[in-house]
Amino acid sequence: MTATLTTSTRPRANPGGRIAVPRLPRRLVPRPRVVGRIQEAIGNGVIGVIAPAGYGKSTAVALALEEVDYEPRWVSLDATAHAPEALAHQLGCALYRNRLAPPPPTALRLSDLQAYIGAAVHDVAASTPRPILLVIDNVHELADSHESLQLLSWLIDAMSDGHEVVLVGRELPFLPSINERVATGEVTVIDATVLALSADEVRAAIEVTGAGADPRQVLEQTGGWPVGVMATLAGDAIPGVSPADFHRYLASEVWARVPADLRQMLHRLALQPSIERSFVEIEFGLRAWRDLVAWLSRRDFLCEHLSPREFRLNPLLRQFIADDFASTDPEGFQAAMDAVLSSLTRAGRCVEALELARVQGTELQLADLLTRYGHHLIIRGSFSLLKEAFAALGHATLERSPLLHALKARVEAHIGDPEEALLAR
Repeated sequence: MTATLTTSTRPRANPGGRIAVPRLPRRLVPRPRVVGRIQEAIGNGVIGVIAPAGYGKSTAVALALEEVDYEPRWVSLDATAHAPEALAHQLGCALYRNRLAPPPPTALRLSDLQAYIGAAVHDVAASTPRPILLVIDNVHELADSHESLQLLSWLIDAMSDGHEVVLVGRELPFLPSINERVATGEVTVIDATVLALSADEVRAAIEVTGAGADPRQVLEQTGGWPVGVMATLAGDAIPGVSPADFHRYLASEVWARVPADLRQMLHRLALQPSIERSFVEIEFGLRAWRDLVAWLSRRDFLCEHLSPREFRLNPLLRQFIADDFASTDPEGFQAAMDAVLSSLTRAGRCVEALELARVQGTELQLADLLTRYGHHLIIRGSFSLLKEAFAALGHATLERSPLLHALKARVEAHIGDPEEALLAR
């Protein structure tokens, strides 16, 4: 029997952040060829839009959503989705279109997370006459998480009855049932060869931007790589189409030209899943938002606009800025990360905070979160999450805290490793 939320407890719509469908850019290059391919692929329960960074995957899917008779839902993943509990919560928020939706009440077994997501799918399907189309962006973030991939595979099967899942990312994770269907041609993957701009689309881009450029020369120089085309038309020099080339472009043509005061602001903002006007004005002053928007207006292909008051940075740009922050100002980075982790825990997103601390934070921040929330997460059954977190702590950190030692022993005892549990005591 599928669990459902009652009308009084069902989350109301509150989209934004990672669950917002990107708004189409102001300088939009029409792409009927790509949109048509995506729309033709819809109908088999799942499709993939898979290509390296900068191929306009998210924009192409957002364009296609405008012309299909589905109920759209969207979630943009990051490293926190490595934990199945965090992935389940993010999927629940996306399905309910409410970033404040409550997390799974328990995560003792994978079936607990399946029941939580299943309830959300059931509720949404019952509330609309249209089938659901769920876009999971940055799906490559799940590549190294076996349990999260199990949950995703289950979700795709659970939504196969008339609904659709669109997997968007730089690579398609290993999902045996999906990979087999891709191999037989039952599931379509839209790749870089389709997403690259054609000669006609390069000409359209030149017209949209008002740049005085030779379309044949731009196409030859960039190979139709969308971000390379737009960067070239913005007057930037981009060396090639590989991820390393894109990184060099961000360093030499983007970050090197950012004013010092704007750099300090972007350092802190890059740690946020999305950037909201209210947060910027409260933290940095009333003019800060205008300065930020003015800087991005020339390179709007490096962000996704979610509303007039909110946008997401390109994931590679966001990671580049965060890495620069950590290397050039370690103390400032730690203080900013403390603020983000505090914000997540105040919102009840302890799982997400723990994963963020494990992936990008310091060992001290991770140990502090485990000390404060480890007992609560054990009660919830978040043992796989806790195992990964404790594995990231050094012996010296554990030796200094009897409580952390005890919590680790409890986790090891539950997951069936008695020798490790005895050693942790």
